[in-house]
Amino acid sequence: MLLSFIVGGISLIAGRTIQEVLTTAIGFSLGAIPESLPGVVTITMALSVQKLAKQNAIVRKLSAVEGLSNVSVICCDKTGTLTMNQMTVKKFM
Repeated sequence: MLLSFIVGGISLIAGRTIQEVLTTAIGFSLGAIPESLPGVVTITMALSVQKLAKQNAIVRKLSAVEGLSNVSVICCDKTGTLTMNQMTVKKFM
């Protein structure tokens, strides 16, 4: 984004019209978004993994964090309830 302003300022000093400067600045800004998007997503997911690790939830793959973000209910089978096809609510938060 800063580069867009610098190029725009230089273009104005060089005698370009406002329309040319705006077109160039918008082009630079839009061109930067796709390049930085994977980095932003990776950093966000890495921070999510750290937050989960602090809550004693270990995640092996970053893609699992994306799947966990859409989960509202987690059912686990420690007592055989899922294998016996009997689901009863013991505690509701």
